[in-house]
Amino acid sequence: MVWTFCNINFIYTMESVFSPKGSKEIIATKKAFIAFVIALFASLDLTIAPFWIIWVISYYFESWL
Repeated sequence: MVWTFCNINFIYTMESVFSPKGSKEIIATKKAFIAFVIALFASLDLTIAPFWIIWVISYYFESWL
């Protein structure tokens, strides 16, 4: 949980430093983080949870994905 918070904090901090839309490294990190979460759910044999995680992130954080 702490690791997740640190990564999200890093992404938001770095996003404000670079251009308004973000650089390619930040965009790639965001997508890799979502892929990691999906892989984590897959390793736990959860099937519907990745759908809801992606839906919540795309709904509440409009420009995040």
